[in-house]
Amino acid sequence: MVGSLCTAVLLVLVLFSYIRLNAVSVESVQLGQEIERLQEENKRLQISYESAFRLEEVEKYAVTELGMVKAETGQVMYINNSQADRAAILGSSGAGGPAEKIVRFFRRLAEYLK
Repeated sequence: MVGSLCTAVLLVLVLFSYIRLNAVSVESVQLGQEIERLQEENKRLQISYESAFRLEEVEKYAVTELGMVKAETGQVMYINNSQADRAAILGSSGAGGPAEKIVRFFRRLAEYLK
């Protein structure tokens, strides 16, 4: 009697598992279709976005609306500097006691965090 009851309970649990598996499968198919639809929409929007910024239209707007003109070849200068870049901190004596260095550190920290 107890064995039959356990078998019946297990059969019911297997049946519920199959029902849940079917529901998950249907949901998976629906999500796959949604992904395909969103990918197609993404492609369409990407094409629309790229066509919105045509270089010719930007150039036309810059010339007509903003009054910009193209630089002539004589107006363009290229600078070639073979020397290495360097920087110097002016007005820093580096002298001072430990208290002054701590104050300077906190000032720099406060300036950095602004």
